[in-house]
Amino acid sequence: MNKIREEFKKKTVKQFKCSNCGGELTVMNKRSNFVGCNYCGAVIETTSDTYRVINQLQPPNNFPPKSFLTLGMIAQFDGKHHMIIGRTRWQSNYQEYYAEDGETGYENETWEYDEWVMISEDAQYFYLIEDEDGYAISRSYIPKFPNMQNGNNIKNFDTNAKEYLQEYGTSSVQYFEGESTYQIKPGDTVQFAMYERKNKPYICESRLNSDGIVKEIEFFQENSISYAQTVRAFADDDTVKSRQEEMQKKVGGLEDTKKRKKFTAKFFLYVSLFFLIAFIVSIGKSGNKVVETVFPCGAGCGDFVKIDTVLKDTARATFVYVSNKPIAVDTKDRILDVSLSTSISNEGECSALLEIINEKNETVQDLFGDFHRYIEEGSEDDYVDSKESVSDNFQIDKNAAYKMRITIDLPVAHQSDMQIKLSVFNGTLMGTYFLFLWILSTILALIFFIIYKKSG
Repeated sequence: MNKIREEFKKKTVKQFKCSNCGGELTVMNKRSNFVGCNYCGAVIETTSDTYRVINQLQPPNNFPPKSFLTLGMIAQFDGKHHMIIGRTRWQSNYQEYYAEDGETGYENETWEYDEWVMISEDAQYFYLIEDEDGYAISRSYIPKFPNMQNGNNIKNFDTNAKEYLQEYGTSSVQYFEGESTYQIKPGDTVQFAMYERKNKPYICESRLNSDGIVKEIEFFQENSISYAQTVRAFADDDTVKSRQEEMQKKVGGLEDTKKRKKFTAKFFLYVSLFFLIAFIVSIGKSGNKVVETVFPCGAGCGDFVKIDTVLKDTARATFVYVSNKPIAVDTKDRILDVSLSTSISNEGECSALLEIINEKNETVQDLFGDFHRYIEEGSEDDYVDSKESVSDNFQIDKNAAYKMRITIDLPVAHQSDMQIKLSVFNGTLMGTYFLFLWILSTILALIFFIIYKKSG
């Protein structure tokens, strides 16, 4: 690493003492015109031999680095060695897009981050962005279709298609140290607009002059990197080596966390497959017919016998039928899918009440249907007003001897025009549970898989 550091120094343009505090300063970038002293906060002009102090920033102690990174550290990115030559602390006030509970919009947010300038041995540079969420590499980007924010959208830099902004607002300088090609002052502000494509942020930044007119536009593309990847990039630096045990412990902890996230994602994936198979099996066990009978019928019809007939008046009659044997249920969590439907050939109304009764002749479940069919004549097409079916499902305990009782009410004069059909099929309550659990576990598997992939 010392050899690499010497190679950087061979390319050094200037080394001098801070005109304000006497601290040793180095300029690595030939294009750097200003240096922020990391000892006292003075901003020094490097274009003359006097190294004039042109500005005084806040003391560096007020803005310590967020992690192990410091000026002068060397890292390896993309097979090349890079040195940190500058840091700017920014504070952003911006609008962030949200989509929650069927609502979308933008809400006010604030954020703080450090922008580290990384320069290579061949004088190429990029920015290493660091905030509470982690790290990202930001590189200058040459768009095919350069454009700026228009409301809450922007044109895609590559395709010119419309993109909705994920974030837009302003960022202001809080602190600066190291080298810069332009003079940086506290409060310097840039406008930015960001959209995402394939989880990669694309950013347009613009600087304004004192009259509020845009004087410079830059475009960037960012790629997130994990803490572990960042530490590995700086692994050969003397600063990192001196803190190797501490750094490796944190990296190891992050790797363990990543493994747990991967295990959790796989666990919910296997759980999802289990519930999917269970749901398919449960569906295969449902749908068998238990009863299908049409009423009114004679004294005995299939599984039912008539036990009562009541003439309410000359217009309507009530018939009562009871199943002649208990309901056959052979699985514990079996349910009955029950429906009452009518066939009314002319006009009229009828009703049916189905009751599930226990051994004490007590009703434990019931389903009532009030049916009708009327034809209203109109100037064009006749309008039919009707209600001809109801359905429900009942859970039945296999250890109980339940029977079915159905009471139907019909017009005496039009009995032959109306039929009421009772249909009972085996269902499975567990099938509904399995479907819900399959959907839930699939969602959780996807969430944890995304979290795992983002952990780097």
